[in-house]
Amino acid sequence: MDDTVYNIGFLGYGGVARNQMRPAVQACKRLNLYAIASTSQQNIEDFSGVLYQDYQSLLDDPQVDIVYIALPNTLHAGYVLACLQKRKHVICEKPLAMRESEVDAIIQASLKTGCKVMEGFMYRYMDRMQILQKLLDEKVVGEVSQIQSSFFSLRERLKGIRANPSLGGGSLWDLGCYPISLISFLTGGENPLTVQVMAKREQGVDGYMAGQLGYGSALLASFSCGWISEVRTIETRLIGTKGVIEIQRLFNWEQGSIRILTKDDDKQMLLDAEDPFLKELDAFIGHIETNSALGMPLEESKRIISLMQRLETSITWI
Repeated sequence: MDDTVYNIGFLGYGGVARNQMRPAVQACKRLNLYAIASTSQQNIEDFSGVLYQDYQSLLDDPQVDIVYIALPNTLHAGYVLACLQKRKHVICEKPLAMRESEVDAIIQASLKTGCKVMEGFMYRYMDRMQILQKLLDEKVVGEVSQIQSSFFSLRERLKGIRANPSLGGGSLWDLGCYPISLISFLTGGENPLTVQVMAKREQGVDGYMAGQLGYGSALLASFSCGWISEVRTIETRLIGTKGVIEIQRLFNWEQGSIRILTKDDDKQMLLDAEDPFLKELDAFIGHIETNSALGMPLEESKRIISLMQRLETSITWI
C-alpha cells in the first residue's frame, strides 16, 4: 500500500452515515470526507467540504474517488451501478441490492470498470468475529448442529423508511439480513433445502418475524428479528456436539460477551467495544490497492440476497 488519500463522498446522510461512518472516515488517515449529497441538509453540521443537494452532482464530481451509499434499500443497486459507470469505488450500506439479478449486474460492472464494491456488513471486520472463527476452527464445542440468531431493535424505530414497503422497509431487510448473513457465513454459503417463515404485519411491513432453515448436512438454523420491545437484543447461540457458544451483540459495536458452555466448563469473556466501521474502511482500501479479500465478497452478497428473496416469498402472515 502507499499513502494515497482518497476523497470519499456520501450519498445520503442518515443516522449510520452521520453517527458511525463519518467519525470512522475522519479517523481514517487514508480518507478525506470531501463531499456530502443530501436532499435534507439540516443535520449536516461542522462540515467544511462540498455540499450537494442532489445526488447526480456528486457522481459527476471528478474529485470523488469513493462513494458511500446511505440511501433507502430500493435505491442501492441503481446508485451502485451509477457510481461504477462514473468510475468510482463504492461502499454501500446493506443490503447491496434487493434482487439477485441486480447483484449480477453490479458484479459485471465492477469487473468491466475495475472499480471495487463493498457491501457494508461491518460486523464481518470486528475482533469478535475473529474470536468466534477461532473457537469454531478449534472445535471447542464440537460440530455445530444448530444455529439460533436474532436481532431485535427498539419498537420506536419502526417508522420512516423502515415502515415504507416501496423503499425496502420491514424487519427482514433492515435487521434480519444480519443473522441471515451470519448463517450464510457459518454454513459456507450452503443452500438450505427447506425454509419456513412467519411474520406479523405492522404499518404495512413485516414488523417482526421468525424463520427456520434446514440444510442437507442435517444442520438446522433459525433467525428472528423485528421491532417489538423497548429493549434492543442481539443474540446468537451455536449448539454443538460438545457444548454451546452464546454471543451477545455480535452485530453491534458496543461491548458484548461470549459464553462457552461445555460439560466440564462454563467460561465467559467480555468483548470490548470497537469501531467496525474504521476496520471496514481499512479493509476496503486494501481491497482497492492490492485486491485483498473482503470479509463480504460480492459472490457471497449474491448468495445472501438470493436467500433473502426466497425467505421473503415464503412468509406466512400471522
